[in-house]
Amino acid sequence: MYASLKNQIYPLLIARMLVIALILIATVTGAIADDLIDETAIQARINWVPLALVREDDRDERCVKCGGRYQDPLVNVDRSVPPAQFDLEVTAGDTDITDETLYFSDNVTVSQGYRTLKAQEVSIDRIEQTVVAQGPIEFREPGIVMYGDTMNYDSLGERALLANAEFAMYDQQLYGVADAIARDANGSLEIEDGSLTFCSPIDPSWVVTAENLRVDSTTRIGEAWGARIDVKGVPIAYLPWIQFPLDDQRKTGLLFPDVSSDTRGGVDITVPIYMNLAPNYDATYSPRLIQDRGLLHRLNARLLSQRTGFWDITGAVLRSDDLNASPPNEDRWSINVQQSSDPSDRLRTHIDYSKVSDNRY
Repeated sequence: MYASLKNQIYPLLIARMLVIALILIATVTGAIADDLIDETAIQARINWVPLALVREDDRDERCVKCGGRYQDPLVNVDRSVPPAQFDLEVTAGDTDITDETLYFSDNVTVSQGYRTLKAQEVSIDRIEQTVVAQGPIEFREPGIVMYGDTMNYDSLGERALLANAEFAMYDQQLYGVADAIARDANGSLEIEDGSLTFCSPIDPSWVVTAENLRVDSTTRIGEAWGARIDVKGVPIAYLPWIQFPLDDQRKTGLLFPDVSSDTRGGVDITVPIYMNLAPNYDATYSPRLIQDRGLLHRLNARLLSQRTGFWDITGAVLRSDDLNASPPNEDRWSINVQQSSDPSDRLRTHIDYSKVSDNRY
């Protein structure tokens, strides 16, 4: 009898366990699928393209480090005629028109030249020539897309104010979110309580968060006040003010951080700060935090002189490195000097000098 019951119960237990396992697999798979769908939706709305889909010609250093880039769907649109010279074109589910105002609701789309606004409600003041929109809102034109809950737009001054905003600037390869954003006629942004990154919004390699930020599209310079710099989700610096270039121009400011990891030193983070001191000389200070070693300070200086040629001098010091140093806690350092010149047809000079604190540096 026991054997008979055993033979009946075991198949039932196995069947129930299989059912439970299938339910768990389906739940986990569904959750992963939902996350992937959310990530894909977020990336699609701001036009983020993963590295694997970026053309080889478009893969610069920043693109490779971030694992992709932002691509403007309106990059080939004709910008020769300003939007203000076009009439407004509006489509909406419901309309209410008076002598002074135009009110539209239910999936509203307002177009003026290459500029487009999508919202749930839009009110246009004919006299003041202003627009008030209620969200969710999408404001798009070549070079930028912005999302928000509400927007106030002055068509004469071409100034837009958005609340609870999200944006991507394609020329600058910049993404950000903020409590409030003001955009002026030349495309510059003033950001309140926001954050910026050059990388994907899903997994940014580094982020600048600040009380106030300004992105100047004319000078192509970013500034932040009351700033915090996060690398891979870890705060590494708090600064009252910082400036950073939005492209590859020689401009004093924060450069793109470098993040890596290995089995010997752990997480390795470098945050270079470039100093454009003069047309013929500059310097780069690169604090490098190595998880299992400490903070390494590195300074590189370059000079181009008509009399002495080109000089490139680099020095680095790591205090109290107890991982490989002998004896323990010994300061470790290195210096490298390179020089080259050809002051005449018969004379050329070349220097390549290096010295380190120990043979295992």
